[in-house]
Amino acid sequence: MVKTYRIGVTMFCESLYVIILFGFIESYTTIRKLSGIYQNSFDEKYEDVNAVSIHSEISLLDCFVRCSNEQKCLTIFYNRITKICILHSDPFTYTAMSKTGIGWRSYLTKDEYGLCPNNFFYYRQLHMCYNFNPPISFTVAEISGACDNTNQELLRIDFEEKHDYVKMVSANIDKLYPTGICIQGTNTIDVNNKWTFFDGTPMTYFKWLPGEPNGSGYIRIDRNKGFGWVVPPMPNWWTCTYMCEIRMV
Repeated sequence: MVKTYRIGVTMFCESLYVIILFGFIESYTTIRKLSGIYQNSFDEKYEDVNAVSIHSEISLLDCFVRCSNEQKCLTIFYNRITKICILHSDPFTYTAMSKTGIGWRSYLTKDEYGLCPNNFFYYRQLHMCYNFNPPISFTVAEISGACDNTNQELLRIDFEEKHDYVKMVSANIDKLYPTGICIQGTNTIDVNNKWTFFDGTPMTYFKWLPGEPNGSGYIRIDRNKGFGWVVPPMPNWWTCTYMCEIRMV
């Protein structure tokens, strides 16, 4: 059975494999339309740890509306039986859901105006598109070109909230890829060996582990040490996963 709802010109649908268009949102100066894509592989699973917000006794439609008004909402969990709505900022690509229960369904939000490529997630709070990529062995020269498609670049972390978000969404990536995460940053561009992004912009935010930076090259997040930053001592021998991003200006 397919349920449909309408508000203004926006159609709401609930069905297997059906995209649910749940509204127009204003992102900076541009009007964007989001969709909620039903994730049937996550049936009977949910997560309330690190949730953006939790709401009781509301309809699925109301749950969508609350997500559209919440910049941190990327995933919706909704229980068709208890009418509980959970808004979450994690797409759960490399994060395991810790809870199970009858009646739970999840929906992943997506920008419908082509703001992000199909294989990217759109996180409105940080106003960026990003994706995950499998491990690759890097040299300094190779890592700077890892995300060489139009408008894409290797993830740059330049403030605490972004670092914490990357830590959350990659919490269980080691179950698939037991390696660190490479991010933008090198001391091979500046004549005084100061740390810069790949375009030469000086870095002002760091999360170095004790004793770092030690050496020359690029930055790797050590997931086994609180997601602190290290400089791989032998860049040609180091392997890491990486995230590409499209920053919105």
